[in-house]
Amino acid sequence: LFQSMRDKHEEAWKSLISKNNSGVWAPSCIAHTMSWDTWTNAAWSVPADSKNTMAAVVGRWLAGEDDGSHFNYQDPVPYPDNKPCSGTTFGW
Repeated sequence: LFQSMRDKHEEAWKSLISKNNSGVWAPSCIAHTMSWDTWTNAAWSVPADSKNTMAAVVGRWLAGEDDGSHFNYQDPVPYPDNKPCSGTTFGW
């Protein structure tokens, strides 16, 4: 079920990330894709341990500061393989 949802998310944002000046911030865990209270939480960086929090990525996007990623931040593996993020799922 969760892998299917991830696949649907990836398909849905394909057209978005192909446009100039747009991108995606997408961790693999289902709970984290609906996160509103972790805006600056470094434990939820995408990819893991990168310090690409939602706040940092949106800030760079608004400032037009592309770090070469073209604002595409997505966990490269599905949950629960996205360590250490998957370890925070139940520790909020």
